[in-house]
Amino acid sequence: MRLDAIWYGPERFSYSCCHMLNETLDGAGAIHHSGFGLSSEHPPFPKLEGAVVIFHGGNEALHGRGPVIASILSAEVMSYSWVIFVNVGDEAGEFDMTLLKHPNMRTWFQTPKPGKSIASRYLIEGYPSDQRGIMTKLGPQTRDLDWFFAGQCTHQRRFDCVKALKASRPPVVNDARTGGGITIPIRSVLITTQSFGAGLSHETYYSFMLAAKVVPCPSGPATPDSFRMAEALEAGCVPVIDACALDGVGGYWEMVFGREHPFWVITDWAEFPEILAKVLANWEAETRACQFFWRRYKLEFRQWLIRDLINLGAI
Repeated sequence: MRLDAIWYGPERFSYSCCHMLNETLDGAGAIHHSGFGLSSEHPPFPKLEGAVVIFHGGNEALHGRGPVIASILSAEVMSYSWVIFVNVGDEAGEFDMTLLKHPNMRTWFQTPKPGKSIASRYLIEGYPSDQRGIMTKLGPQTRDLDWFFAGQCTHQRRFDCVKALKASRPPVVNDARTGGGITIPIRSVLITTQSFGAGLSHETYYSFMLAAKVVPCPSGPATPDSFRMAEALEAGCVPVIDACALDGVGGYWEMVFGREHPFWVITDWAEFPEILAKVLANWEAETRACQFFWRRYKLEFRQWLIRDLINLGAI
């Protein structure tokens, strides 16, 4: 069958949060169309049997165009026999997916807001496009770090996380054999920044992650999700993920993963030292459980498209 993907924007989205979606579409042999937008200069959608329509709901809602764009998208696909709408980049959950109309459709929502976002499927942010290539180039690393965190520290959830990370470090040891010198075991790496992407190069970042057993994953400003969780799993680490963002609303991970996921979800970051001790005491089993779930999830992520196409009668 022919599968068409329409990107509502000047070009196909290359954002890191779209990488897993792009992998899925390319794996299904999708033909990509772009160059659409809210302007008389932009062409109408091509005449097709059906399509996957991807749009940046966060940007559209930010500029107050959410209802207008929903009406335009619904009108553009009116003649299609089926459609899958995919809303990406909408961490605040401001785009109202119920405004999209078609008699035979599915809706996908990335980084949903519990109690607010409504869709057929819910997506995580995923891992960046360059991670696998960099890790392959780096090769295997020795897992000699208990944990690793490098990232921006710009809101309360992250302040609390960093405080807990510092409390989890082993104490400085006075070594009488060296004349009372100070020995500091390097079992963890903590690097905080004040903006996104202002810290380590990707090569150094992933080399530390490959050397770590545990990666704490404090929330982003709008949802508990961030690239870090998926990056940690790709690197073979055990992620400790945040239960909520600044709004205090829980339930995000149940929306995107279901209730049977194996990950440690932390409500109070003061509990991190205790959780860390439990994970390290049984790390081999912990990482096997995480990797088994992650491989299965990525396979299902790719299968969602085929399942929805079958349910829509597209194949």
